[in-house]
Amino acid sequence: MKTAFILAVSVAWMVSEAEAWRSAEAVSIAVAGEWHLNIGQSEMVAGKSNFKSASDQIRLRITGSKGRWKVYVRKRDTNWHSNFVLKMRKISGQSKPVITVEDTDREFFSGERDGNFDLEIVLEGVSVAVPPDTYSTTVIYTVTEE
Repeated sequence: MKTAFILAVSVAWMVSEAEAWRSAEAVSIAVAGEWHLNIGQSEMVAGKSNFKSASDQIRLRITGSKGRWKVYVRKRDTNWHSNFVLKMRKISGQSKPVITVEDTDREFFSGERDGNFDLEIVLEGVSVAVPPDTYSTTVIYTVTEE
């Protein structure tokens, strides 16, 4: 009897509640795109442990800027394995280094004008030691003016 190994990973996006209640005149942030990943037995047998999203998978938009701003990022796990490490980087414009997304806010990048920014997501730590399941986390973005 063959046993199939399917590891489904879902990363969803949301804007922090603080941002949702801001005035229409303040800087705001919007995120478009999702990343759903199904990892099959063939990838596990091949020893692949890191997976990367497409470069146009996630787009972040900043509007209403009147000066400098910073974007912070954190994650909220629904069902997440402790082996997993979620990383992100801004790849449009001046590319930024990869950061690890953690459970607390972390500065992601900053700027001073409205714009659209493409993001890349990397999932590390996938292995046969992780039991097959559907794992998910939500990435939360917050923008603040300086």
